[in-house]
Amino acid sequence: MILAVFLISIFTFLLLGIPVGFSILLTVFTMATASGVTSFAIVPSYLYSGVNNFALMAIPFFILCGDIMNAGDLSKGIVDFCRVLLGHIKAGIGYAAILACMIFACLTGAAVVTISAIGGIMLQSAVNLLGTVYVASYDTALKIKSLCVGTCDALGNTMAVYCGQNLGAGKKDRIHAGIRDAMRIGAVGSVFFIFFLWNFTDQISLLFMDASNTEVIANIRLFMRITSCFYPLLYLLNIFRFSVQGMGESRIAMFAGVIEMVARTVSGLFLIPAAGYIMVCYTDQLAWLWATLFLVVVYRSILKKAL
Repeated sequence: MILAVFLISIFTFLLLGIPVGFSILLTVFTMATASGVTSFAIVPSYLYSGVNNFALMAIPFFILCGDIMNAGDLSKGIVDFCRVLLGHIKAGIGYAAILACMIFACLTGAAVVTISAIGGIMLQSAVNLLGTVYVASYDTALKIKSLCVGTCDALGNTMAVYCGQNLGAGKKDRIHAGIRDAMRIGAVGSVFFIFFLWNFTDQISLLFMDASNTEVIANIRLFMRITSCFYPLLYLLNIFRFSVQGMGESRIAMFAGVIEMVARTVSGLFLIPAAGYIMVCYTDQLAWLWATLFLVVVYRSILKKAL
């Protein structure tokens, strides 16, 4: 019941054009009211104590850094520089990707963010070659997609804490049970998003463009319908990635990110130029598939070694 209230509330407020921060706040009030809470006197105090944190200043500055890099084409420039420097030698594209990761790591200080950024840049470069219609379709589809993957990330973060706590307590059975329960939650979320995106993608697209852009809207619809069918796989990926990370195997989780980066890079360099936009719709899913297969295979051995 609470999950249904949350999903309906957050999407209703977002579709009404309310800013994300205020949408989350109104959703919290809605969930509290549905749960029987009658007094909100302590809410202002909690809101202030939650934001009165010096470390939170990193968030807007990190976003500002990303905007500056995108506005100045710094991200693309780094990749182009590495390709010019190493692309002419045998297996040069792979060396260029590694060098770009090293440069990004110096700039961001985050290995996982770096890996994701490189794969995304390679994919975006391939989409740019298809033409302005497909660029507009892909960029808008990514915005819609970002509205729907938040629950995947939240579930993954929860599993990291859960597995870490139970690993410390030596509760192997509880880790297995928690992953099974998380998979059930992921199945419910997947069904909801599949239904939602198959039926309302066109309406959401109109938030970003005029109804006269029929070809762009059709491309967005195709992308989101294909992507939504693979949401169960995305939930599995986040569950196992964060669970493994919570059990102290950050390198394994990072290597799964490397697999995703390689899959997106290969697709951007070879598959998308050959197959066109339809391959753009399947690139993320192929990356999710390979990374999930790797994590599922190593999960049991990691758990056995840790306990």
